[in-house]
Amino acid sequence: MAFGKTTLPAIKPQSVTLMPENGSAIVPTDRPQAAVTRAAVELLTASPTPGMTEADKRVLLGLYIKAVAGFALAVALWTLDWLVFHNPRNTRNFASLPTVQDVREACALTDRLWRRWVVWYWLGGKWAETPTDEFLKKNNGDLLERYSAARQFGDPSEPGCIVPRDLQIIYLREEIERQLPDIEAADDRTRQGYSDALLLTRPDDVLDRMPEEAFPPGVLEKIHKIRADRAERARKAAEHEAYLNSLPEEVRAIRSMLAYSKDRADWTEDQIMTETHKRLAVVIAAKAEAEAKGEAFYRYDFEDGETYFAPRTYGRAERDAEDRARALKRTLNSR
Repeated sequence: MAFGKTTLPAIKPQSVTLMPENGSAIVPTDRPQAAVTRAAVELLTASPTPGMTEADKRVLLGLYIKAVAGFALAVALWTLDWLVFHNPRNTRNFASLPTVQDVREACALTDRLWRRWVVWYWLGGKWAETPTDEFLKKNNGDLLERYSAARQFGDPSEPGCIVPRDLQIIYLREEIERQLPDIEAADDRTRQGYSDALLLTRPDDVLDRMPEEAFPPGVLEKIHKIRADRAERARKAAEHEAYLNSLPEEVRAIRSMLAYSKDRADWTEDQIMTETHKRLAVVIAAKAEAEAKGEAFYRYDFEDGETYFAPRTYGRAERDAEDRARALKRTLNSR
């Protein structure tokens, strides 16, 4: 059976294996690291170039180095070696060197994929999962091989991972710093109906296994404090809900009327309940008086303009009947 592009085994670039530990070091335009020059020379000699003079090769070598400048050392080395075996200019009947733009775009793709994979591994536990988009699978064998290679050489917790540890830390720190404004404004965002920063939604075990050096000073403590404060507020809210549910319906109705009044926004629960019981005594007396007259008791209007509605008994039919009675009274008074 003939092998297609997506069935070929992944090849780990040799220069990455021998790469120094500072894989996050930026490749400079002038005086690049020796490993970068070596990898660029390998790419330059990987495909036949009939008619190209030595002077042309030196110029192209300089342009290759210029193309990878500004990227992390690990990204540059991996991409240059990757292009040796995944040259987009090669076909079954024709071989050519990759263009300078090919090299630049391949480096950008490597950096973008590595960043995405590292962030999602540490925040979501998934490492280089193959895209589910069928169109992408059918039309981008090189991209699928990148996913396959990343998985074959281990996830970020393993020493063989294609992304060096120091570069992982940089990717992860930049993502944390990107989320930091949303973390600091977490309560405001919640009140406005916006979703939380991803870090605030992660379980504790996810935060615990993340590298501590990826967090800017004080950020991890801030995240834990926000989560602890929210848990405490949720506990108090649950206790308060249970407390309200334990109250008799009449008490709960009067208390809600008082608690949601803007004039009493600064009242304590003790003040609200004291006033609730005072008004409850008035309501009970009014209800007894109405029932003694054979009238149904649906509501009571307090002197301060607030209205008590009898729970569960004051329905739509009663409100409609009362509205009709008011309309009739206004009509009679206008004559």
